Amino acid sequence: MSLAGLIDAFGWTSAHRRMLDALAQDGALEATAPDAAKPLVIAALRRELGRPVLALCPQPDDARRLLAQLEAYCEPETPILHFAEAEVLPYERLSVEAGTARERIRALWALAGGEGAPPIVVASVTGLLQKTMSPEALREGAQTIRRGDRVAVEPMLTHWARMGYAVGPMVDHPGTAARRGGIIDVFGAGAERPARLDLWGDAADSIRFFDPNTQRSEEETDAVTVLPAAEALPALVDQKAADDLIRGLDFTNAGESERERVQDELAALLAGVSGDNGALYAGFLLRHTLLDHLPEDAVVVLDEPFEAEEAARRLEGNAERLRLAKEERGSLPMGFPAPLADWDGAAAALEAAPTRLTLSRYHRAESGGLALALPFEGAPSYAGAVGELAGVARRGERGAIVVATRRSQRLRELLAEEGVGASETRELASGPREGVTIVHAAVEAGWALVPEDGGVPIATLLSDAELFGSRKREASRPRRHAQRFRAAAVEELTPGSYVTHVDHGIGRFVGVATRAAEDGESGGREYFVLEYAGGDRLHVPMEHLARLSPYAGGDDNPPTPTRLGGHEWTRAVARARASAKRLAIDLLALYAKREAAEGFPFGEDTPWQREMEDAFPFVETRDQRQAIDDVKSDMEAARPMDRIVCGDVGYGKTEVALRAAFKAVMSGKQAAILAPTTVLAQQHYQNFSERMGLFPARVEMLSRFRSPKEQEEVVQGLRSGGVDVVIGTHRLVQKDVAFNDLGVVI
Repeated sequence: MSLAGLIDAFGWTSAHRRMLDALAQDGALEATAPDAAKPLVIAALRRELGRPVLALCPQPDDARRLLAQLEAYCEPETPILHFAEAEVLPYERLSVEAGTARERIRALWALAGGEGAPPIVVASVTGLLQKTMSPEALREGAQTIRRGDRVAVEPMLTHWARMGYAVGPMVDHPGTAARRGGIIDVFGAGAERPARLDLWGDAADSIRFFDPNTQRSEEETDAVTVLPAAEALPALVDQKAADDLIRGLDFTNAGESERERVQDELAALLAGVSGDNGALYAGFLLRHTLLDHLPEDAVVVLDEPFEAEEAARRLEGNAERLRLAKEERGSLPMGFPAPLADWDGAAAALEAAPTRLTLSRYHRAESGGLALALPFEGAPSYAGAVGELAGVARRGERGAIVVATRRSQRLRELLAEEGVGASETRELASGPREGVTIVHAAVEAGWALVPEDGGVPIATLLSDAELFGSRKREASRPRRHAQRFRAAAVEELTPGSYVTHVDHGIGRFVGVATRAAEDGESGGREYFVLEYAGGDRLHVPMEHLARLSPYAGGDDNPPTPTRLGGHEWTRAVARARASAKRLAIDLLALYAKREAAEGFPFGEDTPWQREMEDAFPFVETRDQRQAIDDVKSDMEAARPMDRIVCGDVGYGKTEVALRAAFKAVMSGKQAAILAPTTVLAQQHYQNFSERMGLFPARVEMLSRFRSPKEQEEVVQGLRSGGVDVVIGTHRLVQKDVAFNDLGVVI
């Protein structure tokens, strides 16, 4: 789904050559282009110059939109990364979301050459001004292990722990590592999949990726790079600079309790104990910005400089007001280091960049600078009038027409009805030819590439916005990685909380105690103290932390502590194992029967199926697309389907269900959707009716919102086969409800 061939069309213009020449000779250029064409210009710079590109946008939403558009214009092998902004207010006791930190670190590593090919990094002004680690700290923290390398396991695990990794019994989400004998698992920050090192002695005999859900090893790789899991790492901080900042704090406006709180939190942070206040103290640990990581040959693209400066000034003003308000309340000492860098310094660094392109919608003349109007203009709108587009194509009035749409097959059919042939492809690898080319892709808006002397456009790009009057919206959500039952982290152990010891059962965490060393050496040994039934206490050495896990009960009631020294916990574990074994045997028998049973193999997707799916107003997320493909694969197999689709509210489960139901209808079967409440059934009924209304599929509902007469008509329709899809509550499972040919139950 690439429109990279449009870069060739831009290269046919003299403006393209003048842009490259100006950047090569003067190092700076101001250019004008509509918003829709800016991603193409940036993609062209990256391809033509073969150098890293930093694209700076005024607002976070601008950066996210540009990121999505660049993926459509660039070749698949081009690294495109987001230097995301932490969604925290300055001077608030909050922590930076781990996924955001990993995105930022991966972008920094790409600029350091870690991705191989020169990357495009997209950032907002907010992301740019939020401080980050130094280039030296990034290089010191990153570790690359190649097949055949000698590995010192204990020092390596210690290093990973200092880099923010949680070393436990299992690896199932980024930022975790585990050791099992000669096997080392690690899920690197920014990595798509975890890696497994199989050691032969002290050498890395093999390195494989593995599935974090099944824990099964997959294909081999030659090397794995483990990046720091966080930006603010005490192990990489300049301790002297941090101490100077701490000594500079002025508590005259704050009470003694606030002084103690800040000092205790800082001491814990510098000792490596993570908490929920990392963003507040970022200024003590971080002193650099994204600009400090730019290589000398990087190209800086500044989008809408006036808006960028306005956003920066507004951000600085809000941060200053928050600081003053907290100082006045006594909740923040004076002299507290800012978590944001100064815009004036950042602007000066941007101005000094060796190669800099400024993109604006409108012409802005600057004394001594060059201004170039790139030959783009807005695309015409057809608002669903495909016949008008067909006429324009026949007369050749818009040059080579490229249509980027998710409804590619349907559009080709409509143009064919108008007597216009169109080629359909998923990737435009070279410059567009005369006529109409339909690319199965999505962009926010189109544009026209016009000759500088006027006349017929060289090429015209149309999106769903111009063609149908609407476009798919990106349903961008943070990726979540499921976490399995795992060992406790130190910060999770709070006095009064319940934990489970693998050998002794459920106890209540009391605190940490120090006991004298048995060998008479000075100092003592620290233990976790757990209280069990009858007031008995167990002292667990710090190094046995992996044997403790947070208690996870089935309800909110506190558990009953286990009695030490008895067989209560042993019997409970034995019963659980026996129960799990019985369940496993039952499941094996059940699924053996399912595998042997013959089901109905539904047909492959029809044109109507694709047309219905193309009307979905959002771009499917990767997980949603995977769920849809898995469900369809199950339905097309010649065995009964039994699948669970899990997801939070608003994450697209209904769309998966809708497509499965429609697929059943397209194969001549009926579909039943059981909802837990009447209101939810009504919502699903409205959604299904709206999406399937254009097709010969009858959708009905059975619930108390329907009169007895209406319900009887629906029941009769189910028996006769006149109703294709029924949505209802428990009414669906009553005895009078029977189906003519039920294909799928959801």
